[in-house]
Amino acid sequence: MLTFCTYCSHEKDPAPDSLPAAQRYRSRRIQQVQQAATLLSCDFLILSGRYGLLPPGQPIENYDYLLQPAEVERLSRKIAEQMLDLDVKRLLFCTRGVAVDPQLPPYHDCITLASDLAGVELIMLQLPEDYDE
Repeated sequence: MLTFCTYCSHEKDPAPDSLPAAQRYRSRRIQQVQQAATLLSCDFLILSGRYGLLPPGQPIENYDYLLQPAEVERLSRKIAEQMLDLDVKRLLFCTRGVAVDPQLPPYHDCITLASDLAGVELIMLQLPEDYDE
């Protein structure tokens, strides 16, 4: 089965209590990728530089964190284990281009390395440059 995935967002609901990941992150991209997954009866995950892969209902606290290149290898191993635990076989990773968001390369590297480590087929889908976050 195909699993849809996209990365987290800087904009977050500031509520002090833990919120489901899909509610914590304030991103039209995340909402739309989740809706597409739901319409196609596919699983949906959010890639977080802090937590790895998150199901949309996973409660998380409010945080501010940007994945750094030096952390890619460590987080990739964690994500590969999560992929195996979640039985992910094919992953459609929906992303904006690095020309639009230059902070994305560590996230791209992380999901690519994790997929390789877990033996997961990775399909990178680049959203249009004018895609509204």
